[in-house]
Amino acid sequence: MRKAVLHLSQSDPVLRAIMKRVGPYRMEYGDPEFHSLAEAIIYQQLNGKAAVTIFKRFAALAGEPLTPEGILKLSEEQLRSVGLSKQKSSYLPCGVRMCCPPAISACVWQ
Repeated sequence: MRKAVLHLSQSDPVLRAIMKRVGPYRMEYGDPEFHSLAEAIIYQQLNGKAAVTIFKRFAALAGEPLTPEGILKLSEEQLRSVGLSKQKSSYLPCGVRMCCPPAISACVWQ
């Protein structure tokens, strides 16, 4: 990361001034969670307020904290009932199957 910051500050005087004004970049790392993937899918191409409302409904239905198992237990009708499009209703269980351990991925979506 230091190399990238150094390169940017040396190659772009406008960006260098902004970087000096804002201060050092601090990246926060966290363990990857399924919550983040589900949130990204739901928020995609939605107005902020609508996305928040739909995500809250979804999380209440799937259970918090969000888990792959909680998502796989939901039917397409349940996912659609919280305001998810048909496409996003298919992306969520597909995401579980693609990124979770085989034992979970083998679960059959109702």
